[in-house]
Amino acid sequence: MNNPLRILFALIISTLILLCSWAYFDFTSVRSSSYPSNTYRFDLVRLLVCVMLTFSCAHLLKGESFNKRFLIAGGIIVLATMITTLTMLLAGDGIHQFLTENF
Repeated sequence: MNNPLRILFALIISTLILLCSWAYFDFTSVRSSSYPSNTYRFDLVRLLVCVMLTFSCAHLLKGESFNKRFLIAGGIIVLATMITTLTMLLAGDGIHQFLTENF
């Protein structure tokens, strides 16, 4: 049985990693000289980050089988993606302004 704190920890860490990577890749793709044509590369990197987080969460969790842990980790990543998407929609302009000032 998984500890709820372990699941919450995985959710928080996954959300923070997704938020940082999505904000940085959005900032990089928009500031690029070939903006509309290069977004697929950054989308592939975002997808790769989600897959890597799913496998790392599956190894962090406890369970009888890898399939069960992988399903729980997939749910964590879906929830983390929802939280990240809402955060980017609500605070994306502020994050972009912060990155513009510092980079």
